[in-house]
Amino acid sequence: MSEVVAPDGIPVRPIPLPGSELMSLAFGRIPAGSYGVHVHCSLEQVTVGLVGTVAVTMRAPSGEVTVAELGPDAVVVTPPLHTLSFANSGSEDARVLFICSPTYPADDADVVLPGQHRALTADELRRALGRQRQARADAIATFDARLAELEALLSIQDL
Repeated sequence: MSEVVAPDGIPVRPIPLPGSELMSLAFGRIPAGSYGVHVHCSLEQVTVGLVGTVAVTMRAPSGEVTVAELGPDAVVVTPPLHTLSFANSGSEDARVLFICSPTYPADDADVVLPGQHRALTADELRRALGRQRQARADAIATFDARLAELEALLSIQDL
């Protein structure tokens, strides 16, 4: 798959995961510079450092701000509703692996761009509520299908 630019300005290359309905992966390439603050409404994002070092700034809904240095083999977990931004102060591109659950939507519908690390507005929270309700419904549908398949397999064996 080819590289695309995420809403925060970071070039990413999604990795197809045939058969996975609950998570998605993408390689991120973070050139020198600072990137826009964004929020994921419903998904959790795990960022794994691969090459280089980036500063990861997050603001929790409680207002607590965390800045982590993400280097090779380091991991940062960003829950939904936490603002998130990346900065690469080096001269070389940093590379990371993004793991998202539930899957990252191709239309970027899960992302809000608040412009800064701040509390979310009522409208942004309502959008997140809708996204989380949809994520829950999608997950339930996925597990219902898996349960039906398992029950069918068991009924065949019980014959």
